Amino acid sequence: TRQYKQWKSAEQQKGGFSTDEPGKYQSYEDIFGDFFGFSAGESGFANSMVVKGRDIEYEITIDFFSALKGFETEISMEKIKVKIPPGVKEGSKVRVAGKGGQGINSAHCGDLYLIIHIKSHPLLRRYGDNIHMDVPVTVYEAMAGGKIIIPTIDGKVNMKIPPKSQNGQTLKLKGKGALNPKTGNKGNLLIKLKVLVPKTEEKEILDAVEKLNSLYKEDIRSGLVF
Repeated sequence: TRQYKQWKSAEQQKGGFSTDEPGKYQSYEDIFGDFFGFSAGESGFANSMVVKGRDIEYEITIDFFSALKGFETEISMEKIKVKIPPGVKEGSKVRVAGKGGQGINSAHCGDLYLIIHIKSHPLLRRYGDNIHMDVPVTVYEAMAGGKIIIPTIDGKVNMKIPPKSQNGQTLKLKGKGALNPKTGNKGNLLIKLKVLVPKTEEKEILDAVEKLNSLYKEDIRSGLVF
């Protein structure tokens, strides 16, 4: 505006504010100091600034079951105890309020964010909130059916194998999967059956298997067509 241009010209003539002096003003405090006739140190402006502490990220690696069940641990930064909620996934961020950088002039501290990494498990795999597990069964268990004991995150449970089960067939244990921290619901534990054939050369067993083979009424590989 015209008033601003007039003010700027007057300030330049008396050695005041000038945009033609690069680097003169390093901060707002310097500008305020020139405007009101005092330095930043004299005004105490910088010392009175209230600035929240910065947020900090910290990576932590936990095992598969700890991620499913949740646990409390202590991390090395300022010996902080934190609770990892059940059901966290790979890459999840857990916020710990007020445990970040220190604030300036009694301002609030920043927050600490734990970035979760989860070790793989030799038997279990997680997809969404469902847990997948391969379980070996005998030929008899697959054919005749029966009950077997399955370990879960909540303890051991009995699972019924239906008669005439096939290799690769998937059975479901409802509510035995991972907890969803947002909904509070649990996924399922999905059991994939792996029928194991005994390794033997006993003639009696092989004769029985040959008789078993005669029960196939059609070519089991007829669908392998490209």
